[in-house]
Amino acid sequence: MIAAPASHQGKTLFTASLARSYRQKGYHVKLFKIGPDFLDPKILEQASGHYVDNLDLWIMGEKYCRDKLIEARKHYDLVLIESVMGLFDHKPSNADFAQQFNIPILLLIDASSMGASFAAIAYGMTQLQTNLVFKGIIANRVGSQNHQELIQEKLPKNISLLAALPRDKHLQLPERHLGLYQPHELKRIDYFLDYAADIIDKNQITEKIFPDLAKQPFLKSSLSIKQKAKYTIAIAKDPAFSFIYPENIKTLHQLGFQTLFFSPINDSSLPKCDALWLPGGYPELYTKELAANTAMQCSIIEHSKLNKPIYAECGGMLYLFETVTTQHNKKYSMCGLLSGQAIMEKRFQGIGLQELTLFDTNIRGHSFHHARIETSLKPMQISYHQRKNKEGECFYSKGNIQASFLHLWFKSSLRITQRLFQM
Repeated sequence: MIAAPASHQGKTLFTASLARSYRQKGYHVKLFKIGPDFLDPKILEQASGHYVDNLDLWIMGEKYCRDKLIEARKHYDLVLIESVMGLFDHKPSNADFAQQFNIPILLLIDASSMGASFAAIAYGMTQLQTNLVFKGIIANRVGSQNHQELIQEKLPKNISLLAALPRDKHLQLPERHLGLYQPHELKRIDYFLDYAADIIDKNQITEKIFPDLAKQPFLKSSLSIKQKAKYTIAIAKDPAFSFIYPENIKTLHQLGFQTLFFSPINDSSLPKCDALWLPGGYPELYTKELAANTAMQCSIIEHSKLNKPIYAECGGMLYLFETVTTQHNKKYSMCGLLSGQAIMEKRFQGIGLQELTLFDTNIRGHSFHHARIETSLKPMQISYHQRKNKEGECFYSKGNIQASFLHLWFKSSLRITQRLFQM
C-alpha cells in the first residue's frame, strides 16, 4: 500500500509512475484505490494498462475486499494499492485496511519546506499503530543533495529511507474542483508517465520494494461473465459522464443485463435500450455542448414517455433538470424531465459515505459534489451519512425516474440495483 500523512503528497503520481516502471519491465500490475474515488483510478489505469478497482471496508465490506485481493494475486505479478487522504484518516482508515489484510505500507512524505522535522513525521507515522508493517519511506519533492542530507540526519536507524525523489515542475498533475484531470484531457499523458517512471528507475525503487520479484510466465485468465442479452441498459459515457465503477458494470452483467454506451455530447439519439443510466461526471464543464444537442435531449424525453426506467446519479441528475447554472453564472437548458434547476457553487455542497434505504433494504455509496438543487420535488428518501452530524442526500423518484447525488455501489444491494433498472 502506498500511503502518506495527508492528501496532496503525490501518492497518485508516485503509484502511477511505479506501476508504469514495472509495466515497462514486463510485469502485469494490478492497482487498487482505497475509497470511492473515480478520478485517481483513471490515471492509474493509464499507467498500468489494466482497469483499476476501488476497495473500501465500509462500502464494500471485508469479504469483497479480501476476495478481490486474492483474485488479483492469482492473475497478476504484483499488486499495488493507493490509499486515500492520510494513512490514519478515513473511517475505517487505510491503516485499518492494511492491518486487516496484513499489507506492508510504503510511506510517501512530501519533504517540501522541512529538514530534520521529516524524521519526526516519519517516526510518528510509523509508531502510532504498532501492528502495521512498513516497507520503507520515500521522501518526495526533495530540493537538493543538501536537503536530502538534512532529511536523513535524524531518521532513526530502524526507518529505511528507500529514495529521495526530486522536486520537479514537470512532475505535477493538474487538479480542479473535484480532483485530478482525466487522462484524455491531459496532453502527452503517456510521455508524462514515462518521464516519471524514468525517475523511479534512476532511484532503483522497483528493485528496493520487491527485490525478489521473479518474472514468471503470465497467463491472463478470462474473468468475463456471460450476459443474457434480453434486457439492455444504455449508459452515458463521454467527457461529461464518466464516473463509473468497473465493478458496477460487472454487477449489471451478473444480474443478466446487457450494457452498451452512448455519448450525450456527440450522439443524436439513444441506442435501442430498455433502461437508461446517467452516471456522474463533469456535465458542468460541458453545459454548452449538452444544451446544444437538443436531438439527444428529445431522444431521452421520448425514452421517458415510453415509461422506460431512467436512473441518474449526481452529474446525470443535473442533466435531467430544467437548467444548469455554471460557476460563471451562465444558465443552460437541459432535458427538463425533473422540475427545477441545478446551480454550481465554489464550495462542496455534499461529501462523504452514505447509506440509503429503498424497497425495505439498504445500499451504500458516497456523494462528492459542488452543485445544489432548487426544486419543488419531494424526496422519496434521504440517505444516512456515515458521520451522524452530517446531512444525507435526497433521493428523488418521479414515475420512471430515480435520481440523487449519490454514487451507489451496486453490489451492496443487488435487489435495489435490479429495481432501479427494471421497475
